Amino acid sequence: MINKSASKRVIGNTEITFQDLPTDNLKSELMFWWRHVMFNVGCGERSFDQHVQVHEDKLLKLFKNLYVKDTKNKTILDVGCGAIGFIHRLDAKLRFGLDPLIEQISRFVNLAEGTKYINKGIEDLNKNDLGDNRIDVVFSHSSVDHWTNPLKGLTVIYKMLPIGGYLLLPHQTVFLNPTTAKQNLSHTHSFSEEMLVAIIKRSGFKAIKLISPEIKSEEYEVSIVAAKGNVIL
Repeated sequence: MINKSASKRVIGNTEITFQDLPTDNLKSELMFWWRHVMFNVGCGERSFDQHVQVHEDKLLKLFKNLYVKDTKNKTILDVGCGAIGFIHRLDAKLRFGLDPLIEQISRFVNLAEGTKYINKGIEDLNKNDLGDNRIDVVFSHSSVDHWTNPLKGLTVIYKMLPIGGYLLLPHQTVFLNPTTAKQNLSHTHSFSEEMLVAIIKRSGFKAIKLISPEIKSEEYEVSIVAAKGNVIL
């Protein structure tokens, strides 16, 4: 599953199967990644390998903008990492990538070394998956609306984090009127920013910082930083 040379990501194996995927949402998500990788859909004029580099740079910058502390002795979990992760580029103690499609994705993408991948959704993650390792920082880019059960997933994260642990949620899609929002199959939920903050609070987090644009369209993105315990954000 892990390839020491991450410069060439596309394996070229186009064999994927939907047989073991229980929902239409996961099937749609897998098709997105397959088309993205094999045919450069969404990559513009770039190859997928070039697109990976650009996207990794973007995610790394987002992480460092939201989490300004040293990661050298931290264990990082990337929830919904998909085919493009970035935490292998962090100077961290341990790195975990979590995605219910990662086994399927690994058939056509060489996953970057330096990360342990777990083929599960966040709702199903348990202590056995992580061994004796404590997660210090959870990062999830633009994926909460893809989760099967966001409240359950956020509660799992809250329980696994130590006091002082951080949850970073950059570029989460929200709507002014989520009841009329038109979503594709891979996006199972529609939130307003108030709804998203509310479920984060319900999961247990009290220290929450919302970063929202001043000018808002019907659909826009927010970033959220949350911490467990009495942390000033």
